[in-house]
Amino acid sequence: MKRGMLMPKKREAVWILWFIMGSVAVAGDFYVSSSVGDDSFPGSEQQPFRTIQRAMTEVDGAGGTVHLMPNEIFREKINIRSGGTETHPLIIEGNGAVVHLGRNVSNGPWTKIGEEYRLEQEVPPHQRHYTTSPLFIDGLPVWAEHPKGLGKPAWHGGSLRYDEAGKMVVRFPKGLSPENSSIVLVGRDLDPVVHGSGGKHVIIRDLTVAFAGNDGFNFHNRCIGFKLVRVRALFNGDQGISSHGESEVVVELSEVAFNGSQSAGVVDINNARTGYRDLLNHQNRNAGFLLKGSRHRLEAVVSFGNPGGDLPEETDSVVLVDCSAGVEKLPKHFPEWGSPEDLSNRMARFEELMPVD
Repeated sequence: MKRGMLMPKKREAVWILWFIMGSVAVAGDFYVSSSVGDDSFPGSEQQPFRTIQRAMTEVDGAGGTVHLMPNEIFREKINIRSGGTETHPLIIEGNGAVVHLGRNVSNGPWTKIGEEYRLEQEVPPHQRHYTTSPLFIDGLPVWAEHPKGLGKPAWHGGSLRYDEAGKMVVRFPKGLSPENSSIVLVGRDLDPVVHGSGGKHVIIRDLTVAFAGNDGFNFHNRCIGFKLVRVRALFNGDQGISSHGESEVVVELSEVAFNGSQSAGVVDINNARTGYRDLLNHQNRNAGFLLKGSRHRLEAVVSFGNPGGDLPEETDSVVLVDCSAGVEKLPKHFPEWGSPEDLSNRMARFEELMPVD
């Protein structure tokens, strides 16, 4: 009798266990190709999704790996809200891909007005950037003249203002014009390329982000256990990498360069805890680092060509280990940069084009 009474309970327990296990999403691998993918596909290697965000709906919260097809270009923002778990992290394998939010406006049309050039495209008020760089000329960040005279950097690759019709009027760097330079507008919105609004256990590898209206990588609230490996944050309107709130972020073997923030290429504030190892941080519009969070550690960081200062001062909350300001001691994992002499020559060219006012 007792045995007969217990059997249904055992079956019920087994069914409940099966239901719980079946209701938990299992981490998997999903593939994305901007050239041959389709968001109606299953996201397999043979039938990849077209957009990264479609793949993120499968892994954000459950964990899993998003594989971007090698060396492809994507034009979309990546939003991370939940991340993964300790046993199943959310991983984005960039495989050398580039996420690029800019628009090439080299062909304008441009109208010459005295020593300036006007881009014949209206810029809506909410897209007019002042404390960031909305335009890049040959990779040089251009600063916008604030109506109240705010936000002028130490040096710049040209300047711009908005006329009464809302059009950009640009003063080009020395020796450059629309006829002989590449001109790129950053993303239309004040958004980062990669935005973490929370979550845990996220790894991003081998990905380049560029020409965001805001930061390249931006982490807010509580982004815990986020790790960036072999990433590049280049030519973004604001910071290359920025951590806020109570985020905990580690960056390794990466590069931050040519970003247009009036503050620094890397900005970590509030109660953020961050670590940077083997980082190359160079030629941003102002300083290399602004670290005002809870705890920061820089190890084997090389920083140069940042007019507002290359390395932060060591304090109780900022630890520097084997870091250098200048090109004499390059990270071993950046052989493509060539010799220190090559870098010095390149740096001199940028200083020529971006004079100190």
